[in-house]
Amino acid sequence: MATRRLEPAAVPLYTTPGARARSSAKPVPRKMPKPVAALVGRTLLASIFVASALTKIVSAEDVRDVLIAHYLPASPAVGIALVVGSGLLELLGAALLLLGYRARFGVALLVAALIPATFVYHFSMGEENQIVHLLKNVSILGGLILVWAFGPGDLSFDARRPGARAP
Repeated sequence: MATRRLEPAAVPLYTTPGARARSSAKPVPRKMPKPVAALVGRTLLASIFVASALTKIVSAEDVRDVLIAHYLPASPAVGIALVVGSGLLELLGAALLLLGYRARFGVALLVAALIPATFVYHFSMGEENQIVHLLKNVSILGGLILVWAFGPGDLSFDARRPGARAP
């Protein structure tokens, strides 16, 4: 017994208001190009790390004083080393992510800076403001995981590097 295949009605997916639908019209989907979307996403994701890194590097003593006074008892020398080291880690990771050059390594650097900062600064569950910052950092971590999983996109140095590992 032969089965009969039913063809769906040809209806345009995208029409302008008042336009007549013709069965021979081919739908023309409109969407943002994926490479551009990936570049915009990487730029936005890296921007928070650049801002944080510059604050840590330019105002290292102030950030160290807050760190030592409220969160992590340590000597001033250790405090300044942690703050500047974290700032440099964020700056390098953000640059790699933004350029899409060894982006997965950049993501690893940013995760290495983000997770300790999240637990040291924002793990105070009694304060509503700290919970918001904790959830913000968890969301940023989600974005970083997406870059790790799917790669930096076609508008990146990784896409043009021979032998670069595809997602």
